[in-house]
Amino acid sequence: MEKNLDAKRTAEILDISVITLRRLLARGEGPRFFKVGRQLRFTEAALQDYLRCAEQEQQDHQLERKAAFLGVKVEQLSRIRR
Repeated sequence: MEKNLDAKRTAEILDISVITLRRLLARGEGPRFFKVGRQLRFTEAALQDYLRCAEQEQQDHQLERKAAFLGVKVEQLSRIRR
């Protein structure tokens, strides 16, 4: 059975405060969670998915910035990088 993490441990893993984690969740931007009573719980798989998506978004953003700097479309730059 997969281990469930509380908000404090999840925030530690993400290297953010519990308050920041709750703000992310309020905006619908944090990892998937479920509630047990009033307590938030996160699965390890949900954290891995969230971190993977965050990393991909960061790479996409960097690619967009490079394309804008070079004055080319992102698709052109993506083809060059392959």
